[in-house]
Amino acid sequence: ALLRPPPVFDAPWSPDEQAEAWAESARTLPAACARLDWTLDDVQSLAEALRGLAQTVYLEHARWAMAHPLPLGPEVGRWDPRRCTVQWRGLWGQVLSLAQWVLSLDAPLQGAPHRGHLRGWFELLQLGLEACSLLDDPASAAALRARADTALAPSMGAPVRALLAERGALDRGELDAAMAARAHLSADATAEAVSLPDWDDWLAAAGWATRPLLAGTTTRGRTTMISPEGDWTVHEAATPPETLHWAQADGVAVRQSHALLAPAAGLLMPNPWYRGMGEFPYAHAEVLNRGRRAAMLRRPATWRTVDEPVLALANMDALEHRNYYHWMLLTLSRAVLADEAGLLAGRRLLVPAECSPWMLESLALAGLGPERCLSYGRDEALRLSDARVVSPALLPSPGLVAPLRARLWRAAGLDPAQPPRPHRALWLTRQGENRRPLIEEAALTAQAAAMGFEVVAPETLPLADQVRLFAEARAVVGASGAALTNLMWMQPGARVVVLTKEETAAPFWPDLARCNDLSLCWLTGRSPQAYRWAHLTNSPFSVRLDVAVAALRWALDEPRPA
Repeated sequence: ALLRPPPVFDAPWSPDEQAEAWAESARTLPAACARLDWTLDDVQSLAEALRGLAQTVYLEHARWAMAHPLPLGPEVGRWDPRRCTVQWRGLWGQVLSLAQWVLSLDAPLQGAPHRGHLRGWFELLQLGLEACSLLDDPASAAALRARADTALAPSMGAPVRALLAERGALDRGELDAAMAARAHLSADATAEAVSLPDWDDWLAAAGWATRPLLAGTTTRGRTTMISPEGDWTVHEAATPPETLHWAQADGVAVRQSHALLAPAAGLLMPNPWYRGMGEFPYAHAEVLNRGRRAAMLRRPATWRTVDEPVLALANMDALEHRNYYHWMLLTLSRAVLADEAGLLAGRRLLVPAECSPWMLESLALAGLGPERCLSYGRDEALRLSDARVVSPALLPSPGLVAPLRARLWRAAGLDPAQPPRPHRALWLTRQGENRRPLIEEAALTAQAAAMGFEVVAPETLPLADQVRLFAEARAVVGASGAALTNLMWMQPGARVVVLTKEETAAPFWPDLARCNDLSLCWLTGRSPQAYRWAHLTNSPFSVRLDVAVAALRWALDEPRPA
């Protein structure tokens, strides 16, 4: 009942009321399991299901609510990120309540109704600690670890006690305590505990001063929303300013291809949106244990010292997220901006050797070919004697997009001072794509072609061809996906229709459209009922054909039927 109605903006309950309902449910859930005569394995299965539900249905919206600097309203879809955050936290609260109950039992593995396997007991303990970390509840985490320590037999519990103590110390950011716990483990006893600070705290602890690189401004505009039933609404919206800095960070280390480690400050954390993609630092042979405020890392066997001047990009996650949007708008754009500011004069850009070929192609087109880059392997540990570091980015902004757009226009043979006439109408096909498939793809492709749209799959074209294609476009229609990153090459005044599900309209396409003064319209559909509790980001969806045709006419600036 707590999951219905869905967390929409016009829901009949307030977020505060729903949070209290979730809290009451968490208090009564263990008693319900006891009345049902559930085994420990049954409880573990329920906790796993609740975790999966939180991570698939609500996480995307909760991440935006936690990371976005401005409140998100109906311009991003029907689902309210704040209410989704309540649901996400509520589900994790239930996971925690189950773990607390099982660990409170004197004999959870013996006799009905608690019979089960030791492995299930440990799994519930780990789920409970994960819930505490995500809910930022160190008191409950400490209580779980204390109960586990008491419950474990001395003969079998020493290694587990050490791991629990280490995880607790990492959650609290207590490095000495974490190292003391690690000393009781036979494996990797010489590992190192490192803090996980945000950008400002990282620089302050390292004693490095920041210098401005980009002082963004708030970009305002309108976003049109078409409901699955065909109702049109217009919403005022704004893109927050993106502010970037750089610092001279001599002595900084690079680990695991993406991690920047300062001797006195620890390992730099990315922004909250990225943290929602998985535990940080990302999985790697060097990562032995993670907590909310610190991590335990295996020490590198060898170091490579880089004495020449270099530029490093914070959150260089090209190998973790091989995504066109991430790379072009949040990584390559920063490299070009830094180059425009003169930060690469006399120094080279650090680039992982395992980057995808299309990433290397984009670097070359942007004037950052192999001769201007210093390559390093994913598993190399680097010490940088003379390094400048650029802060991480979260959202596209005009000041971040414009330099890259101008460079790639010129590389594609276009003159920003004499732009081509926008005359093309593009339908972006996703036929053969397994993620977020549009059920009416074939029918709408045929309809779009009959109306004069060119049917294109941008990912099959060289990057320079994509730039020219979108620079000449007056209208673009396509389902939400990385190909829409190419909106950054379009000219002001062009029209864009993005097909998506009503639950999952995220802010980055409207933000990008506002960077180039484009008119953007969301055409929202629905996933089939069978996918209601699936991973909505990637589930199939359907739109009404008559509503879609009206959106196609809008894109062409033709009158809509009355």
